[in-house]
Amino acid sequence: GIDRPPWYTKEWPKDCQYNAPGCTLDELDTSAHATPIHKDMMRNASRWQEAFVPGATAMRLSFNSLTDEDVAEVCQALRDNTDVTELDLSHNQIKDAGVQ
Repeated sequence: GIDRPPWYTKEWPKDCQYNAPGCTLDELDTSAHATPIHKDMMRNASRWQEAFVPGATAMRLSFNSLTDEDVAEVCQALRDNTDVTELDLSHNQIKDAGVQ
């Protein structure tokens, strides 16, 4: 067989392989806005609005308190957008589920 890396133990990543019978993994961490008001404040901010203007070539949304639900919105906007060449989502509250 193949030697496992030193960080691989039976505890992590739970000695599981993709689709192995009986293998269960923990749910992914998620993030969301604390309140609808917080979500509205973030989405009404000028940087959020500027990022979604037709023809914008950059979406600079760092330090914007983005959550997983905001990432889904960004991804949806990028699907049909060929103009954006720069995307900055650094320093936000995006968890594992949002990254996935």
